[in-house]
Amino acid sequence: MSLYTLRSKLIAISLILLAWALPTPASANALFAGDLSSTLWTVDSTTGAAVEIGSMGPHVISDLAVSPSGDLYAVGYSTLWRVDKATGAKTMIGAHGIAGANALAFNPSGILFLAGGSQLATVDITTGAGTVIGSTGFNSAGDIAFGLDGELYQTADGSVGNQLVILDTTTGAGTAVGDIGFGNVFGLAAEGSGLVGLTSRGWTISIDTATGGGVAIASGGIDANGATPVSGGIATNGAASASASGLPIPEPTSTLLFTAGVFVVAWAIRRKRESLNIAN
Repeated sequence: MSLYTLRSKLIAISLILLAWALPTPASANALFAGDLSSTLWTVDSTTGAAVEIGSMGPHVISDLAVSPSGDLYAVGYSTLWRVDKATGAKTMIGAHGIAGANALAFNPSGILFLAGGSQLATVDITTGAGTVIGSTGFNSAGDIAFGLDGELYQTADGSVGNQLVILDTTTGAGTAVGDIGFGNVFGLAAEGSGLVGLTSRGWTISIDTATGGGVAIASGGIDANGATPVSGGIATNGAASASASGLPIPEPTSTLLFTAGVFVVAWAIRRKRESLNIAN
């Protein structure tokens, strides 16, 4: 076998090892979502496709939020819970004391906000206790989410369907943006420069933060009752860290395997050259 043929075969083997060693990127558009039966799902916000994780029952879960550190929390009408992202099993933290609580979101600093009825509050994630900030002037339809612009958005009851509202995190006061054009928007998350919404009737929609208008992305999804980006933070794409944005991070064993393969290739080529030199 010639040195050229050996080198070509070993390079091909190296490429195969590289393709095998690198992991498949996770979706940058993945959401955690709950449904009306308190089951935990992951949902692709670009297609509405959902994969079931497990039950969060028997208690009613009205919304979800992932902290900047990656922990998943759930809120019921009286209680804050921590949720196992792999199984859906939950652990009670404590009572929040906010009537009608149905909307939950972390800001980038890790402060947990909660909306219920016409109130906006913060929640202590160690005790579950809620502290009212003030009245929003709107009735919470089902979710809140921080956008890339730093604003806290809310889906609120409107005259027809739901409307998008901006909430002042200092006073709680709400400012109407516009009608969404869909009702029962119980899940809300930042998506690029806008928002993505999930409804309890199976719609996945994009929402314009300038007008409030919603546009259908997909139908036939889960009967959503709360949603949050899998990655945590305020956006489902464009996140700063590779692990949060879904960019591939090679596992240590995969990296070692590929490195070992490179050394084997280099050693084989060197041995072939030495044998050729001896023969000559």
